[in-house]
Amino acid sequence: MSPNDNKTVVKVCPECGQPLDGFDVYAHSLAHWPEYQDPAKTSAEARKRQKELLSGGVTYDVYATSHAKEV
Repeated sequence: MSPNDNKTVVKVCPECGQPLDGFDVYAHSLAHWPEYQDPAKTSAEARKRQKELLSGGVTYDVYATSHAKEV
């Protein structure tokens, strides 16, 4: 067993990066998006992030990569 086996990975909101430990992810998703996002009126990225949040969030590395500014 390595020392990292007991390490807990903190999940964050894929939209704003807020750590989700102890958060109601459904309620938090409503702060960013309506409950239903019409595919004809919302971006694929917004729908993807909402789905990721409702599935429990993403790691900080995934969040940072998706929000990195292109140079």
